[in-house]
Amino acid sequence: GINAEYGGLSSYHTTLLVVNHLQLNEEQGKEEERDLGKIFLNFLEFYGFRFDYQKQGIQVRDGGCYFDKAEKNWFNPSSPQALCLEDPLNPGCDLGRRIFAIESIRQHFQRAFLLLSSPSSSESKCILGQIVQADPSILHIREWLKDKHFEEHKPNNNRYKHYSHSKKKRSRGDKPCNSASKDKRHWNFMPPEVPAPQS
Repeated sequence: GINAEYGGLSSYHTTLLVVNHLQLNEEQGKEEERDLGKIFLNFLEFYGFRFDYQKQGIQVRDGGCYFDKAEKNWFNPSSPQALCLEDPLNPGCDLGRRIFAIESIRQHFQRAFLLLSSPSSSESKCILGQIVQADPSILHIREWLKDKHFEEHKPNNNRYKHYSHSKKKRSRGDKPCNSASKDKRHWNFMPPEVPAPQS
């Protein structure tokens, strides 16, 4: 894996990489004109193939930039390809010092880019499904819930028979609904059993 537990990227590391990429590598056009798919592919290509991990570090402060690792005395001869990532809240701190699986991270970025940019990706029902594997049971439950929603989403349908709430007509002297009164709704929901997937 490439998560922080195994020397990979934490969510904070990833957020800084995304912010830096948007700051320096993407045109700042109108939001509705941006292609998020292309931006994502550019992100994977840049950090997978083009970024110089040996010479450059990443900064998001002041609009973002790439700094020289040697000039900041962050170059480590024993790990020349290490990712240097400046903490925007503490510029003297290198957040990348704990990331030791950078080669594995680069390979994951490269693989994802090559898969998503291949001609067969355009024929796939779900492009991201080629790199993100979901548990079949979760997919089954999701499809079942989607079908139930569209088929039975009616106000008086039996789909809501598990819900019960009490209403009380309020007079002008009653307390508002957000008060700690007995006028609050009380819900009792027992989710229906999901049928097993057909083989």
